[in-house]
Amino acid sequence: MGSIAPSERSIEPTEYVRLPLTAASIGAGLIHVTVIPHHLEESTVLGVAFAAAAVFQIAWAAPASVRLDALTLDLGVAVNAAIVAGWIASRTIGLPFGPHAWLAEPVGATDVAATVLELLIVIGSTLVRVSRPDRGATPAVASKG
Repeated sequence: MGSIAPSERSIEPTEYVRLPLTAASIGAGLIHVTVIPHHLEESTVLGVAFAAAAVFQIAWAAPASVRLDALTLDLGVAVNAAIVAGWIASRTIGLPFGPHAWLAEPVGATDVAATVLELLIVIGSTLVRVSRPDRGATPAVASKG
């Protein structure tokens, strides 16, 4: 039996980030799932947008839970940052479409929770991305035989 060198048994720092990013994405996605019916009643466009956000966030958790590569991180940052920007606009100046165009919506606990989770994804993914000299890729786990 050969010995395992310390560098081979150490845990990559990004391993500690995967579970929180995955959980945040699933949590935000599930929050969006719960509000799809309400938003569909308001507007088909809003309902579809919330469905798309939910599908993306829940689906993004799968690759994020396995490998934090550059593409996964970049997509997580881009899509969640866009969702956060949309939320900020909807709560400050209102969205330019829908039944309440240009009217700011009230801030609610559920939408704040989703936004906090999305900000965690944006910040966490960005930190992993900029902290890795190889552009954010998490090395694959190699097994010794």
